[in-house]
Amino acid sequence: MPARDISNQLVVFGRRNCREFSDLLKTLNFNDPSSQDVTFWFKNSGAKLYNNDRHSNQIEIYLMHDSFEKYELKADDIAVSVRLQSVLDCLFVLDGATSCFEIHYESVGAPLKIYTEDDGVVLEATIPTTEVNLDNLDFEFTNDLVHDATKITIKFSPDRIVFCGIIGDMGESYTEFPRGSDELESYTCEDHGAFSYTPKILKRLIPSLAITTGAQLKIDERGNLSVRSQVHLVDAPEKPFVDFKCVPMTVYDDEPE
Repeated sequence: MPARDISNQLVVFGRRNCREFSDLLKTLNFNDPSSQDVTFWFKNSGAKLYNNDRHSNQIEIYLMHDSFEKYELKADDIAVSVRLQSVLDCLFVLDGATSCFEIHYESVGAPLKIYTEDDGVVLEATIPTTEVNLDNLDFEFTNDLVHDATKITIKFSPDRIVFCGIIGDMGESYTEFPRGSDELESYTCEDHGAFSYTPKILKRLIPSLAITTGAQLKIDERGNLSVRSQVHLVDAPEKPFVDFKCVPMTVYDDEPE
């Protein structure tokens, strides 16, 4: 990547392999990336990338600063939102094995500039940015997810965790993991409880699970679900992770339309 003057930039970050980073960004997609904004939130320790559908769920990616080959900030708390599809399109043009990218953000309200290079060919793109709202939510699925379920209930106790799919009037489907099961690396639970979630929301986990090397599931006392998936990134000292969060169904969600 040709050297550029970055003295006037608020944020500069980049690394090799455009396709690898693009695949990571695709896990932020809820439905149609052309109509969704992704927020880049930069701190000295690293970056958080997230998409919030403003309703009940949120997907986050955490990258340590040393996951990037270049990571320079002028302040410790910088955030900017851009259209997800625009970023994916820029990274897609040059995504060969020798590709690399560098992203610049000069000032609040300025466009995001993305530079990509592959085999000596360099492209520059400018993407408009939008105002950021940092009011976040505080809070094997692929094979076992019941695709026709009307809701999925997670029941837990100190002895086991059970995933229950309610299939309309046809009955229920159960997947049970006792404490000490070979499928669980660890299991901690001090109480009994059960919370239900909308299947179409949980299906949004599938893209991130496709590239994960491990996953951690947490449920708090309000039923807020967090699924954190570790992602393999070549040459990254610290593994980045995707954090998917959603709230449980309410009694109103069960009422017929």
